[in-house]
Amino acid sequence: MHRNGKSARPVEEPPQAAGGPPQRAEGPPQRAEGPPQAAGSPPQRAEGSPQRAEGSPQAAGSLPQRAEGSPQRAEGSPQRAEGSPQRPGAGAPPIQRSGRLRRVSYYTSMSMARRLLVAQAAIEAALSDPALLETLAARGYGEAALKEGQNLVAQARELYAVRRDRAGDRLGARRASEAALADAKAVFTAHVATARVALRGDAAAAAKLDIGARERQRAGWLLQAQQFYLNALRNAGIVEAMERYGVTRPQLEDGQRLVESVLAFHSTHQKHVATAREAIAARDLAFQSLDLWMRDFMAIARIALAQQPQALQRLGIVSA
Repeated sequence: MHRNGKSARPVEEPPQAAGGPPQRAEGPPQRAEGPPQAAGSPPQRAEGSPQRAEGSPQAAGSLPQRAEGSPQRAEGSPQRAEGSPQRPGAGAPPIQRSGRLRRVSYYTSMSMARRLLVAQAAIEAALSDPALLETLAARGYGEAALKEGQNLVAQARELYAVRRDRAGDRLGARRASEAALADAKAVFTAHVATARVALRGDAAAAAKLDIGARERQRAGWLLQAQQFYLNALRNAGIVEAMERYGVTRPQLEDGQRLVESVLAFHSTHQKHVATAREAIAARDLAFQSLDLWMRDFMAIARIALAQQPQALQRLGIVSA
């Protein structure tokens, strides 16, 4: 009620508001009944919730649509599954799934022992199979050509063994030279030490024997030791001075022979080093010839036996 007593105008305002949206017209009474409606608000929210629920069925309806799409994917997956057995090539012939021949079991980066084994096996397989031999003969690798390959294998194997033999001789000569040097140095060191005492005060005699600093290199040491014994034995005064300290002439002569033996063993070792190098060069040349022969042989075999993968496998050619 207003102060002027007019109460009908406020009552008529809701109908005018009712001319607007109906929901707003019903709003004031609901707000007036706030506490009860608050208790009853869950039903109203429940009424709204069905609408949301109605929207949720639409979302749920979208799920079936996605579900409808998922069977299509599922339908595609069997197709992939159907394609997967074809990849291993279970039902395809070996020549179709092998594609091209990429790896040959003979190549120069192998060890020499492995190359000898593979080459021998390939040539023997070709010679022992008449049908295979006939096919290869049409391409220039008949029995005579294969025998040539066998000879190359035998020559490479022989020179491989010779190189090992020469290497053993070289090692033995080196060990003998080292042992002779150690024996000579031990005797020579004792003789030099005695000479330094026996010739103390005799600078001229000490200079003849060169008993100062010792050479570390073998060549320098050999020269010092040779001139020591040579000059000591040709000077009776030096021999007498050495004998006073227990080093006799025969002992000096034995020391001289030890030094000469070092030179002899060193010369022998150098000869064995040279022969070992020659054996290495001959072996490498033989394997180079074998490698070239096998390269051409494998290339022709791949051409002649392109449709016979099992025959290629017997020769050592395998598919990737």
